[in-house]
Amino acid sequence: MSKNAAEAKALIDGLNAAIALELKRVTVYFDYNPLYQFVSGRWPPKQRKIAVLVNQVTLLRKKFMYFNPKLVARNDVKFAFKLAKDAIVSQVTRPAESSHGNNLNEACVICLEDADVSRMFSVDGCLHRYCFSCMKQHVEVKLLHGMVPKCPHEGCKSELVVDSCRKFLPPKSIETMSQRIKEASIPVADKVYCPNPSNMTCFAFKSLNPHPPAEDLKLKSLATRNLWRQCVKCNHMIELAEGCYHMTCRFGGLIGVLGVVIKTICYLNLL
Repeated sequence: MSKNAAEAKALIDGLNAAIALELKRVTVYFDYNPLYQFVSGRWPPKQRKIAVLVNQVTLLRKKFMYFNPKLVARNDVKFAFKLAKDAIVSQVTRPAESSHGNNLNEACVICLEDADVSRMFSVDGCLHRYCFSCMKQHVEVKLLHGMVPKCPHEGCKSELVVDSCRKFLPPKSIETMSQRIKEASIPVADKVYCPNPSNMTCFAFKSLNPHPPAEDLKLKSLATRNLWRQCVKCNHMIELAEGCYHMTCRFGGLIGVLGVVIKTICYLNLL
């Protein structure tokens, strides 16, 4: 591709990286080339491919609170490289010595705050690093939504190890996280949540408790009024909202046709 196209694609990649880091204010430094004129709106690109790339840059720049394209003379371009290098060094995992004693601080790329290296968590496998506070908030939000938490880095699929997370999670959250991981290991078709876990079969429990609780009676009454159907295999309750009447539950039980028969009988009785 042409130099202008290559530089435009590099700029797009850089802006996407800034968005992934949740940056809100950016300054983009250009040496003297047409791309600066295109991005700043001084020149309209004539080539269709360049115009498409510049349009992508325009859409991306709207996601920032502050976007400043800045022209740097060619003899001063070393300054821009140094600025970029300093920005990268400030975010790498190598800790820098702070001005307060011999403590070592490291910047968290989520909150952008400096934290003592002893309060930074390194994700097993990918080695992405974040402060304890951000990791705790990230994991607890995922657990709250019933999800198995993973590395918070954009696009990273590394799974968090429970024992490693003990460094920043309270015991209750560790227990919940362990439970979420166990649930995720069970296939969806085999996953059943028991309302009364008591280490016995459903038949044995019903034999010892012949009278259903008030909540179950209310549910069955509501199901009868709304013509909900219950699968004979898994006992899941199904409501027909739209579509055809041939419904099959995940265990293969046929539900919908029975509903059609009952609805037809009720209709005939009304006649």
